[in-house]
Amino acid sequence: MKILIVKLDKIGDYILFRNFLEPLRNEYKNAEITLLGNKAYKNIVDTKDKKCISKFIGIKQGNENSLLEELSKENYDIIIHPTYSRTLNVDMFINKLNAKEKITFKGDDANQGKKNKKISDKFYTKLIEVNNSKHEFDKYNSFFEQLLNERLSNIKLSIEYKKNKSANYILIMPGASSILRRYSPKKLIKLTNFIGNKYNLPVLLCGAVEDKKTCSEIMNKSYTHTIDYSGKINMNQLINYIGNAKLVIVGDTCGVHIAVATKTPVVCIGTGIFYGRFVPYPERYNNFKLCLPPFYFKNFHGLINLIKTKKIKEAIGELI
Repeated sequence: MKILIVKLDKIGDYILFRNFLEPLRNEYKNAEITLLGNKAYKNIVDTKDKKCISKFIGIKQGNENSLLEELSKENYDIIIHPTYSRTLNVDMFINKLNAKEKITFKGDDANQGKKNKKISDKFYTKLIEVNNSKHEFDKYNSFFEQLLNERLSNIKLSIEYKKNKSANYILIMPGASSILRRYSPKKLIKLTNFIGNKYNLPVLLCGAVEDKKTCSEIMNKSYTHTIDYSGKINMNQLINYIGNAKLVIVGDTCGVHIAVATKTPVVCIGTGIFYGRFVPYPERYNNFKLCLPPFYFKNFHGLINLIKTKKIKEAIGELI
């Protein structure tokens, strides 16, 4: 049996999805399972998930059509596209591949509009419907319970990391893919100084290469001990640093999901976008605090820099 999983969204989405690879492998023990994913999380697959798949194909998000000629020669038994807010481009790509079954979420039309989704739904042999009000991890749980026809209440959001008992720091990730999700460096400097004064802890700054300018600004203007790892570590190392932190302060990005998965206390500085779907986490996750602007429109960006540092400091105090 040949199975293709198409999971081309971002790192945070993969963190929320990956725990369901194991029950899928258990159901199809002898299948050839290929994961077509975003190369941004290749390091995670290589170090943690190879036992669950036969092959990983990593590409840059949006470049799926570069593989069309190659993959259209394959004959899959099942193609699984576990993405709730699908895009028309990926749906059209999957439509051109050969498979006896093509399975996806019924999902919503947030990324392609009602008219296009009505068309793209027909590209699949099965649409799995889950409760729209569920957190994203719970959406995946419901999807795979229906796909595999078994209860998966034992599957928890988790990710392995190398423990360091001597670690003693707070980690801040100042970056985000959208400028609307980035908290002011000036306010982050206030937080690093607060951490140094109140808790006498160093601050690790982590992010991608493009976050280096912001991290340098924080480093140069903060008088507490800060260490800049932006652009210097891979995803597996980031997971280790997050897992060993006393606390993580991060926007609504992959870092918040890694922190929850490693059971690290986390303060999320959010905007309110997709409220309830990604953040806040359900009450059973008690090491999580969400700070939002004083006003925002549900499912639309609030003005993140209206969040006062006082509110974040209070959240830190409740968790540390």
